[in-house]
Amino acid sequence: MYPEMNRKISRRIRKGEAMRAYHSFFVLAFLGMLLLAGCSNNPAQTQPQPAGPSIFKGDRYSLPINHPIASTGCGKAPPAQVGTSLNVTIPEDPAVANGAHTRMYVVHIPRTYDPQRPQALILILHGAGGSAVGTAQGNQFTSLGDQQDFFAVYPQGLLSPVGSSFWASEGPMDEGIDDTRYISDVLNDMQRQFCVDPHRIYETGYSNGGIMSWFLACRLAGRIAAFSPISGVSYDIPGGCHPGRSVSLLDFHGSADTLESYTGNPVPAWPSLPIPDTLRVWAARDGCNLQPEVFLNQPQFLGERWTHCQQGAEVAHYVVIGGGHGLPPFIGSQSIASLTWAFFQAHPLP
Repeated sequence: MYPEMNRKISRRIRKGEAMRAYHSFFVLAFLGMLLLAGCSNNPAQTQPQPAGPSIFKGDRYSLPINHPIASTGCGKAPPAQVGTSLNVTIPEDPAVANGAHTRMYVVHIPRTYDPQRPQALILILHGAGGSAVGTAQGNQFTSLGDQQDFFAVYPQGLLSPVGSSFWASEGPMDEGIDDTRYISDVLNDMQRQFCVDPHRIYETGYSNGGIMSWFLACRLAGRIAAFSPISGVSYDIPGGCHPGRSVSLLDFHGSADTLESYTGNPVPAWPSLPIPDTLRVWAARDGCNLQPEVFLNQPQFLGERWTHCQQGAEVAHYVVIGGGHGLPPFIGSQSIASLTWAFFQAHPLP
């Protein structure tokens, strides 16, 4: 086996062992971050329904679509009651899904959904070892979507060689998986079935899902308006990062995070810059002012943003001072979901 592949598999195994060793902590941290006080008392509003037949039609194995497309679901009755969550199965090309013929995701249909009115959509990606169903239940974005009229969509990662779910975020094909195409397929499916505003599609992810956020910002910025990585680093990807436009990014990270290190990873096979350097790279790529302005300065939290970017973009982040891998559910008086939604609202697709 080639040395590069040996290093890759070794790191996957080490990371898998670390994830298993700290699994309970991460699950609790993630749920704590995403649970919203005062969620609905109606369990039907958060409990996903059983998986139904595929609603994917037409170009079964299309390439990723990296530009806005019109939603053909406008005017159609939704496949489930508004205010409920639905498990959806879509077909996938096994050649780019590590042999899988189908994949699934969870969608929460906002209780205010009107098939005649295009509504926003947020993709929420779980961490390594997580699940779409588990992440969707009791999630801040699910509750907020009901209040603010957007779809909360939870994709499901496939299994890694160490047997836990993950996102293939290190190249166009990683472990036989093309997750860029899968995310594109999820959006295709949503826009066929629902009235989605193609200029207000957003993405956020936690840990390995946050790593995927950085990756998607390079690969699907023509279709996804803005991104918000949470506790995830950015790796170099084959061919480099060429988003094709100025991209708005909102990062959340703990300054003492050592799993997805805030201070970077110097390992040659898996290099990642420190988070401040990653943000400066994106600010330069977006044509922003190179010096950030501080908009929040508290003993526990620091907020910085790079402004005056091309095409109205903005790069910003919140640092939890001394925080590890897993963030508090609130920064000051605002939930992470509400801060993210406010940022997304300000940055639709140009």
